[in-house]
Amino acid sequence: MSKSAYIRARIEPDLKIEAEAIFQKLGVTATQVITMLYRQVLRTGEIPLDLSLTKKEISRQEAK
Repeated sequence: MSKSAYIRARIEPDLKIEAEAIFQKLGVTATQVITMLYRQVLRTGEIPLDLSLTKKEISRQEAK
């Protein structure tokens, strides 16, 4: 399958530099990491990150 779809995202420059340094140590590219993320989402139907609110954030939301 050809890789012809593009993803564009804006992130903090320091975040990009630091993450790509880790990717390099692991022997993978940012493209490979993004592809792995998408495959994991398809496999599990979930985003493999902790996206839950903290108790403090929940309390703030309830107070509104």
